[in-house]
Amino acid sequence: MSLNIDKRCFQLDETIVHSILNIHNTQMKAALVTIIRTEGSTPRDLGTQMVVIENGQTIGTIGGGTAEKVISKRTMSFLTADNEVQTDIHRVTISQETVTDKLSVCGANMDVLIEPVLKKDFWQFTQGLQASGKDAVIVTSLFSPFTKSILDLNGNHLFGQTQTGLLLSAKKLQEICSSKRAEVVGIYEESCWLVEPLVITERLLILGAGHVAREVAFYAKPLDFHLCRNCDLESSDRRRVS
Repeated sequence: MSLNIDKRCFQLDETIVHSILNIHNTQMKAALVTIIRTEGSTPRDLGTQMVVIENGQTIGTIGGGTAEKVISKRTMSFLTADNEVQTDIHRVTISQETVTDKLSVCGANMDVLIEPVLKKDFWQFTQGLQASGKDAVIVTSLFSPFTKSILDLNGNHLFGQTQTGLLLSAKKLQEICSSKRAEVVGIYEESCWLVEPLVITERLLILGAGHVAREVAFYAKPLDFHLCRNCDLESSDRRRVS
């Protein structure tokens, strides 16, 4: 068994960004769904995302079950309408009947932000940051007009729209990036912002699937490694690491 650590794997799911760019190439409409508030025991944490495409396909998950179906159906109603997709915040109540994993939930609420995927250049810039390894945050205002921008850890504006009224110190931005978790700052349902870190997460590549590899994967997962098996790699990647 061989192990390799690749430090170019990021907290924001690269699959989401890559998929959004591919969707732009097809010219289909799509929406990004993000959990922005949780109350009680929910199957997914704040910041979890999925993409819903107008053909009914979804990428990622916000917990599965009936709750996700309700959100997907609402999102599809926006995507299939004649007018442009409008940003919306929707609250869903989760019970043991609305999730796949019934043992993890005992009644809860979560708010999700449903927003049209932005212009291609925003996601190209995001992908470029991911490739460069530069720490930054994506900031989304959770009130009209729902602006979205990218800031560095000193609070400097890198891309997107201006965030009027946002006050974030460099210390706070660094704390959010260090935690590797999205956070809502400000007064919820008044003036608040979703701050999502674009930080480097170590990727642990495990070549082999024997009992030793399984044990390594078991102990590595709680340590915030992104696990990748050799069977998940493209053939060209296998040749490169073999």
